[in-house]
Amino acid sequence: MNFKIEDVLPALRRARGKGLSLKQLETHLHAGRNSTQQLRRTLALLLKDGQATFDGQVYREVPPAPAKPARAEKQ
Repeated sequence: MNFKIEDVLPALRRARGKGLSLKQLETHLHAGRNSTQQLRRTLALLLKDGQATFDGQVYREVPPAPAKPARAEKQ
């Protein structure tokens, strides 16, 4: 099974900051054991792009940076 970033990122979002292990991601994406390497490659792309983090156990989505408030000009 081929995984796309568009498939994996929503699964990480649904974890709500708690994160998911590789095995949990396989379950959420209904992946077989034969597709572990492809899932790892997709996760590596997310890590490289800065869209996810990995602490050695759990993958988490990186929350988007909050928008900076516009500075009001003093008159």
